[in-house]
Amino acid sequence: KPSFDLSSLFGPLGKKEIRVKAGEPLTIDVPINGSPTPVITWIKDGETVQPTRDTQLESDDIHAKLHKPSAKRGDTGKYKIQLKNDSGEDECDIDVIVLDKPGVPEGPLETTETTKDSVSLQWKPPKENGGGDITGYIIEKCAENSDRWEKVPGVFTQPKGTIKDLEINKKFKFRVKAENIYGIGEPLETTSAITVKPPYG
Repeated sequence: KPSFDLSSLFGPLGKKEIRVKAGEPLTIDVPINGSPTPVITWIKDGETVQPTRDTQLESDDIHAKLHKPSAKRGDTGKYKIQLKNDSGEDECDIDVIVLDKPGVPEGPLETTETTKDSVSLQWKPPKENGGGDITGYIIEKCAENSDRWEKVPGVFTQPKGTIKDLEINKKFKFRVKAENIYGIGEPLETTSAITVKPPYG
């Protein structure tokens, strides 16, 4: 019956896992055996993979190959390769992990406290961490009628932070981005400008 030779790909005891960074090529090239030449089917997360402009499928009597010129985070998943001929069938699973910057933090971006010169905010971590732990958050501020965003000094490792040294009675917009070792994600922004003022003033 047809079979795979995964030792060259993962080693004799290797974990059947391929990791690539987003934007880099993803290639799964698996040596196969079988006579007559087996019919090859690729399945990702339960659905048959069809060749497209972004997904090239190639095979001959000794190789089954899937190639994506530019991997996306959405290409992460469990890939199953099935071989079938008159002598029988075989299949194997390979986990693919595409590493990327995090997604947008989960909203809403809420104010928990205002004082005469500070605003405290909280939000939720992004649902999508990009395959790497969130290492921190970047908070930026922008005066209400301006387009000039400034990074707020400080280290924010939790989904909350206090922005200090603000001008009293001035309105600011805020936004926050998550960061991991692969990059900085897109921002979550406050829905409206926040006035800097004492809580009871």
